[in-house]
Amino acid sequence: MSFTVISSLDHVPCRERVLVITGCSKRKMVTSAPVPARSLYLGNLFRVSQAYADTMGFDFAVLSARYGLLFADDPVVTYDQVLKTKKDVETIRPGVEERLASVLDRYDVILVIAGQRYRDVLDPISGDRFYTVLSRGIGELCQIVRSACRSILPGEV
Repeated sequence: MSFTVISSLDHVPCRERVLVITGCSKRKMVTSAPVPARSLYLGNLFRVSQAYADTMGFDFAVLSARYGLLFADDPVVTYDQVLKTKKDVETIRPGVEERLASVLDRYDVILVIAGQRYRDVLDPISGDRFYTVLSRGIGELCQIVRSACRSILPGEV
């Protein structure tokens, strides 16, 4: 299976039910008490992806190198782990597939705004509902998402 590759977020089919999935970030809030996943991650791509989902009224989830697929309000604590290898991808994939399968019928579009390793986690179950943004790297991907947010709410992001 594979993703439909789009060049900008203007090409996202804005049906009613969209889930935005992004990857976790190395930069995290330091806390031993559980916090919602939306609050833990501090990386640029995570933040702009979350802002885009919130602005558009889309649901939001994160692929965590430790916890698998998390939804915005799932409680998590700080950890130091990222997806670096194929083995890391293979380790979290079964849990991600299982959790995503349980909610997949709720969505018309799954928009994945993430780096290659995170897309690799989803690739075996991706299909015609799965979209990803073409970019040359995380920096450009951040610019594309930030630009989409600015076009929706000028001056806000």
